[in-house]
Amino acid sequence: MKKLLILLLISVQTFSQVKNISNATSKDKNNYYLPKKGYIISYNNILGHANWVGWTLKKTDIGVEKYPGVFYTDISLGANFKRVNRSFYSNTHYDRGHLCNSQARTSTVLLNKETYVMTNAVPQTPNLNRGIWKKYEDLCQLWALNNENLTIYAGGLGKIGTLSQQNVNIPEFYWKVIFGHGTQPLCLLFKNDDKTVTAKIVELSYIQSKTGYQF
Repeated sequence: MKKLLILLLISVQTFSQVKNISNATSKDKNNYYLPKKGYIISYNNILGHANWVGWTLKKTDIGVEKYPGVFYTDISLGANFKRVNRSFYSNTHYDRGHLCNSQARTSTVLLNKETYVMTNAVPQTPNLNRGIWKKYEDLCQLWALNNENLTIYAGGLGKIGTLSQQNVNIPEFYWKVIFGHGTQPLCLLFKNDDKTVTAKIVELSYIQSKTGYQF
């Protein structure tokens, strides 16, 4: 019962604080509204990954509960959708990168498991996923542990290819917008390559102009 109440409270907070920045709906397969218990997804069936994911992060979201398994297919998508399997990434140069990161949902095993659904995964180079991308995930965790209440959005931009024959888009860039740390949103742009070790800080208007989203 206690775990159920925690899940309900997180869901209520997530849906009340995270905006539907692209006006995603249940009728548009390429801007498909896909709410989870711990975050919200706009899924793109053509791209084979999320347009964006949005979530909240506070101190009580961070715990020690870890899902012991691996990424898994999102069966909540209908049969007429491209259901990406974890094997699509096998023998490629790319990691299955989290948009809503695992550590952000460690208050229960169920919430942590939810971050391993493939609709929350995107193709990221190991250099990015395990480098500067993770550093900002860790920073957000630190800020939340210092009692900052964050609202975070993340997604991809552009195309540099596709994964194997599975037609999963590989974005050229990734972006992240963080509200709640300071008076202005922190807006970041990451190059999806093998060399970049820093993120570019940009204006919110830049992210809006590139994506068309309204934060």
